[in-house]
Amino acid sequence: EELLMEHFSDLIIFVKTRA
Repeated sequence: EELLMEHFSDLIIFVKTRA
């Protein structure tokens, strides 16, 4: 689960960079 949260965090950063 920890790995999933890590990927999720990267996903949020990716979205913020696109915004």
